Amino acid sequence: MASLQKKKVHGRWYWYIVECRRINGKPTPVVLEYVGTPESLLKRLRGQSKKKVKSFSHGHVLALLKVAREIKLPDILKKHLPGRKRASLEVADTILLGAIYRALWPSSKRRFERWAKTTTLPRLYRFDVSKLTSQHFWDQMDSVGDEDMEKIENDIIREVFVN
Repeated sequence: MASLQKKKVHGRWYWYIVECRRINGKPTPVVLEYVGTPESLLKRLRGQSKKKVKSFSHGHVLALLKVAREIKLPDILKKHLPGRKRASLEVADTILLGAIYRALWPSSKRRFERWAKTTTLPRLYRFDVSKLTSQHFWDQMDSVGDEDMEKIENDIIREVFVN
């Protein structure tokens, strides 16, 4: 059961919603939500606080991911580029993310980070946007040979036109 607790930090009181859970057999308080100072809590209760809303583009990203999955693009890429990983993303994922980016926002790889921050793509693929620099794309693509590209191309054509 959750409870409201106050904590003094640097001489100021702050409120937290805390729940007691057993961690390694010991009861430990776990913070569920930071509530704020008494003043900010009072403003919230009176409806005087400003609400922050952040919006992300989702529909077009999800639509392209769905199409990519329908033609088995992630599977095809991973089949021909197995286990090659950098910055917590496989080469196959980097290529797919780059393709989605170029389809929706045709621009240089240097602008990928700015664009990706406005979408749900980092949440869907669980990656740190700041690590996907243009150098990251170059490094990933350096590990893909002409033979790999030809095999990937043939499998995509087979999947789209034959199946």
